[in-house]
Amino acid sequence: MKLFSKITLLTLAFILAAGSTKSIAQVSFGTDVVSRYVWRGIDFGQSLSIQPGIAYASGGFEIGAWGSYANTGGGANELDLYLSYSVDIDESSSVSFGLTDYYFPAAPGTFTTFDADGNHVIEPFVSYSGAFSLSAYMNVMNDPDNSIYLSASYPFEVDDVSLEAFIGIVPTESAWYGNADAAVQEIGLSASKEIVITDSFSLPVFTSYVINPYQEVSFLFFGFSL
Repeated sequence: MKLFSKITLLTLAFILAAGSTKSIAQVSFGTDVVSRYVWRGIDFGQSLSIQPGIAYASGGFEIGAWGSYANTGGGANELDLYLSYSVDIDESSSVSFGLTDYYFPAAPGTFTTFDADGNHVIEPFVSYSGAFSLSAYMNVMNDPDNSIYLSASYPFEVDDVSLEAFIGIVPTESAWYGNADAAVQEIGLSASKEIVITDSFSLPVFTSYVINPYQEVSFLFFGFSL
């Protein structure tokens, strides 16, 4: 798929969402600061990273952009566009469909094996969210393995801390994830809460412990949101 076609698709979805009169449109934006950028059991950049994002939502549609920029010159940089549509099943659960365009303007060495078409990787996804979450993803461009990623998570609370246990699986060989065969890509636990700074301002903070059993590595990182 050409980049122009992808942008046209996203623009069309934006117009359709903007024309919706059944719900109030919302624009959201913010930035996370993380001590390490760990994604699906892989450490990107090995340094502190700044991760801004902006999104427009109307009805079940959402379109947005998200980036990650390493604090060091040798770290990984990333800029993603995404489009999703959610359908409510009942008051507490929903199903979402979407597409993410991963773009690596300064791609790590592990991505140099893919076609040099602007370092774009296209990934459709489908997910269920309710008492627990299930998601499935597949690369359909610039990945010879068409890598699949399956994940499940379970949120719960202890006192005033929000926790989430999660697991991710790569069911086939994938150079994208660095696996020679099927593997459990990550197992982890995340914790988050809001620290009250003043009567009108609270700082969301979070930390995650992630194990990559296949590569026999683990990560503990911290972050906060603005």
